[in-house]
Amino acid sequence: MKPLHATGAGLPLRAVAEGTVPREPLSRCGHSLPRALDLARAGSAPVNSDDAIGQAGLFANLMAWPGPSQP
Repeated sequence: MKPLHATGAGLPLRAVAEGTVPREPLSRCGHSLPRALDLARAGSAPVNSDDAIGQAGLFANLMAWPGPSQP
């Protein structure tokens, strides 16, 4: 998901790090999103359905995200 975020944000891959995902694409499903973000950053597979749902929500939102809001 790191390359997807970098592409959508118009940033070089090296500029995308922990804590740089803006609020817009974050999932609002109420599942373990912080754990899903940790897993996505580490490139690990989710360990339970809650993590999988949070990770899927983040992925779907990043795919639909038009990019950062302009001030």
